[in-house]
Amino acid sequence: YEYPDNPRVFKTTNGGASWASVGRLPDYSVNALRVDPHQSSYLYGLTAAAVWRSTDGGASWASYSIPASAMGITTDPLVPGRLFVSGYSYSTFPVPVVCISTNYGQSWNMVTLEPDTGYAYSAA
Repeated sequence: YEYPDNPRVFKTTNGGASWASVGRLPDYSVNALRVDPHQSSYLYGLTAAAVWRSTDGGASWASYSIPASAMGITTDPLVPGRLFVSGYSYSTFPVPVVCISTNYGQSWNMVTLEPDTGYAYSAA
């Protein structure tokens, strides 16, 4: 990023030979960025508490809350609109969870994994 501005999103159309800025991320804490395999203009940025979604290739963004502390994100290569976020829920101790969206990140359902493993670090 370029202080004091937010981080930029860059795009390549020639395998990385050159890059062009297409917009800025709305949040400094975005730690992962994914392109939707079904709609290349859809991008998803992950923070610990939200998924940021762009439907115009990164020019503008909307935020959607996640019901857990997020650590990883992936898209479903077979089902359009389905996203998976790995992470953990915390009440008295951390419980690993996967949050699933079937509407491009607008709402989420949380599934608890084996309760004694701690964290779900990544989603693939």
